[in-house]
Amino acid sequence: ITKAPYLALDKSRNSLGKVEHAKLSFDVTSKVCCIIDDIIDTGATISSATELLLKNNAKSVYGCCAHAMFPENLVNVAESSGIKFLAVTDSNECALAINSEKVRIISVADLIACHIRLMEKTDNV
Repeated sequence: ITKAPYLALDKSRNSLGKVEHAKLSFDVTSKVCCIIDDIIDTGATISSATELLLKNNAKSVYGCCAHAMFPENLVNVAESSGIKFLAVTDSNECALAINSEKVRIISVADLIACHIRLMEKTDNV
């Protein structure tokens, strides 16, 4: 995956606060796309990015984020945006309330435990 081509989508908000994306500078025709975001709050960014990619003939779009803040928004995005599925971490308890076939919850517990053990071995904080 480290050699996979990637594209950064620039986002801006208009005077009403609505998310807008610039045109794509990369051909996504027949490509499987994955949107990586840090936080999904309202879902506007990932929804509009999915719409942009599909409008430009992406084969499919998947999404992932580290922090899902509002389960209702996330489920709405997953169910209505055309995204195949969203992968989110359980970094906050909001994620545990999500109930959707199109949202997958990934535990960060093992990752955190691994780093704690590493810090204990190396005395590195």
